[in-house]
Amino acid sequence: MKRFILRVLGGAVSIYLFCLLVLFVFQRQLMYQPIAHTPQTPPGVERVTFETEDGLSLFGWHIPAPEGRPTLLFLHGNYGHLGMRVHKMNFWRDRGYGVFLFSWRGFSGNPGRPSEDGLYQDADAAIQTLMARGIAPRSIILYGESLGTGMAVEMATRHDVKAIVLEAPYSSVTGVAQERYPIFPVRALVWDHYDSLSKIDDVEEPVILMHGALDRIIPLHHAQMLYDAANEPKFLLIENGGDHNHLYQTHVIDRLVQTMLSLEK
Repeated sequence: MKRFILRVLGGAVSIYLFCLLVLFVFQRQLMYQPIAHTPQTPPGVERVTFETEDGLSLFGWHIPAPEGRPTLLFLHGNYGHLGMRVHKMNFWRDRGYGVFLFSWRGFSGNPGRPSEDGLYQDADAAIQTLMARGIAPRSIILYGESLGTGMAVEMATRHDVKAIVLEAPYSSVTGVAQERYPIFPVRALVWDHYDSLSKIDDVEEPVILMHGALDRIIPLHHAQMLYDAANEPKFLLIENGGDHNHLYQTHVIDRLVQTMLSLEK
């Protein structure tokens, strides 16, 4: 009986260590889920190519802002390609904003492999591209979607922008991963942390957080933690019936528009 128990325990330990190894080795494949498809540029939108500090050539779509209006730099999430965000680009264009929607390294046919440092370089290069086009940082609103919220917070600590908008944000990727895999020592194993909670206090621009109460991918308490740590002015917009991927189909998006317009007055 004792030998049987030891065999069972040994098997359980082996399975645990195997799963731990898989999570460790393939963590970036789990975190980043790009689709390599290069979508066609929508009509009336300019395709812009730009280079990162480490020499990668990326592309994005630019809609110039009407005179006196801000440009929204859209920092998309961990899945898919640019074509999946066209409806969001059109939404903001229809409301009089300029939009620069670009794709990360490894996404939408771009070269390179995503990593935390690499995506920071991509976002910084996108800001430099807008500045080279005559758009001052104070006319840029950083809009982060899910994973992209980490880039928005980081860029707001580097550049004096107009405001940042965080759609379905996390306190840190490490925190989300630890909640998802509680039996594993995730905090000691994760390479890419995106620790927005430790940085949000350094952001002096207005912060708008938008989250769904039914979000199971990034639970609402992550947005609440960021909101509590952020400086004024700050706004937390919660959609009680909203989940992670469909906030644009709920009433909270109208509240976001009104909040953003109030910052322009």
